[in-house]
Amino acid sequence: MKNVWVFMAGIIMTMLFASSTVPVGYAASQAATISTRTFNQTIQGYHMDLEYPEVVMQDNVQAGQRISMYFRPDAALLEQEYKNMPEGNIVGDTRQRFTVQANDGKYLSFVINQRIMPRGAAHAIYAPKGLTFDAATGTSLKWQDVIQEQDAAAFSLAGINEAIAKSDAAAQGKLYKDFQGLKDFPSQYYIAPDGDIHFLFDPYYIGPFASGVIDINMHKKAK
Repeated sequence: MKNVWVFMAGIIMTMLFASSTVPVGYAASQAATISTRTFNQTIQGYHMDLEYPEVVMQDNVQAGQRISMYFRPDAALLEQEYKNMPEGNIVGDTRQRFTVQANDGKYLSFVINQRIMPRGAAHAIYAPKGLTFDAATGTSLKWQDVIQEQDAAAFSLAGINEAIAKSDAAAQGKLYKDFQGLKDFPSQYYIAPDGDIHFLFDPYYIGPFASGVIDINMHKKAK
């Protein structure tokens, strides 16, 4: 069942965040104006209730447009993807909301909160995604792009596992009791309004479903 959820989430997130190469060289931007757009459609019995950001940068229109294009759903693509789903895969309903995190003219960071309810499942699956952009160019950034050089050790695999072990989530008993640390680097992150870098983990990744989404603050600032 978990693999089905991951498959479904991947289709939508790939569609929403399909990226392209963006040239560099734009001037730094002021804070962006963010509005909410909606997308509601039923395809093959699968209902989507999506909210996504529309970004306007008064002093850098092109960058704002590029960022917005990451989020605009393509109904035709969604329909084709679901027609091509493997036989027997369960489809259900998806609800998506977002929060704006860093928006300081240098970085524009979002957390996309997605709730997928497969038909016949006992409970929904929650698939949070972090997405951070260079406000000057509109390019999406990996966490490796935003860490400071002096924090390299903190963002090694050992350093990240140490941060998880010392986190509020660990203190609150939200991790698996037998959790021995990550074997691979995490990919989902965001930059908070105060500049701290946070990692996001889906339910079941480092803790049980009951723990929900686990947010690990690295207590290190983006450069």
